[in-house]
Amino acid sequence: MDTHVAVWMIAGGPHVETRASRREREQLHAFLESRREAGAGRPGLLDRIRAIARPQPAGNDLACCPA
Repeated sequence: MDTHVAVWMIAGGPHVETRASRREREQLHAFLESRREAGAGRPGLLDRIRAIARPQPAGNDLACCPA
């Protein structure tokens, strides 16, 4: 048996895509793309956790300076 025919039979035969299902798929794709673009400028969750857990550098204590 031809592999293309076997794959076609396993997949369930012909699939007719309706306008509504195509519109939903395109809207989902646009939504996921907009979420990806919006999150590009923000640091990720791991970066925010690392920033919180990172020890803060000791500031200069001007009262102890031998001036």
